[in-house]
Amino acid sequence: MTNKKLEKILVINDDADDINSLKAVLPENIKMSSISQFEAKCRKSFNYDLIILDNDANEAKKSKGKETLKSILKKKKLGAPVIYTSHTPSWIPDEVSNDSRVNIIKTENLPKYLANIYGIPIKQVSESKPEGKTSVIITYNNVENYKSGIYGDGKLLIVSDTKRTYEKAPEVTKKNLEKIYGTFDIKNDKDKIKDIYIYVGLNAIEEPLNLAMSLAHDIRKQIYVMACSCQWDEKASRVKNTGLDVIIHQVTCGGQEDLMDVADKILGRKNGKEIKEKNKK
Repeated sequence: MTNKKLEKILVINDDADDINSLKAVLPENIKMSSISQFEAKCRKSFNYDLIILDNDANEAKKSKGKETLKSILKKKKLGAPVIYTSHTPSWIPDEVSNDSRVNIIKTENLPKYLANIYGIPIKQVSESKPEGKTSVIITYNNVENYKSGIYGDGKLLIVSDTKRTYEKAPEVTKKNLEKIYGTFDIKNDKDKIKDIYIYVGLNAIEEPLNLAMSLAHDIRKQIYVMACSCQWDEKASRVKNTGLDVIIHQVTCGGQEDLMDVADKILGRKNGKEIKEKNKK
């Protein structure tokens, strides 16, 4: 691949944000086309210098890219190297990782990779996105001195006491965010979210961690995992190995008081109560 002239790129990706981010940094002389995973499987030929295929495992669903890869590698007129991208390489199916016909690149490293391999100049794009308004706390326990609900005119949303299951948490979160914003779509409205805090205890480890990884992958925002010390090594290792923008903090078992401190800081309260200013004499 090194020093091969690069003029036409095909991007196969169902995520418009990924497509637009790559297009923004490529020089004007490179023609970039994009199609969906479904369209790619229907095509008979690919007349491009390079194909960039994404894993597309959003919302913790099965990889779309895996099936698309099988389909396009069978095409007689493929004639182009394939780069397989993912924001979370650990989510890529083994059969793709072990396929010597593709190069696997983490999505955020793709521009640098193209510059190094093809010698093309990559534009420097400075992103100045407005800070989101709503912070979200999700826990299967309670938050000390706080009930589940909306606080501070939409500044904080607490989804608590989920009966030791996180299956309902995304649905409950979405419905509450719709109360704040009228409508809410995780893909289109993710910039309205500021921070997300998820408690991971002993009685539920897998589900909240899966939720944290899924949200970090889909909304491309930092997620704070608030985990007790029980089976800490397992939790820390899981967070580290994903490569996602997830920070893990150790809290006391149950997390009730630690999450209260988070809520207090967001709302400017103390122990769940508003701080009253003292009148100066």
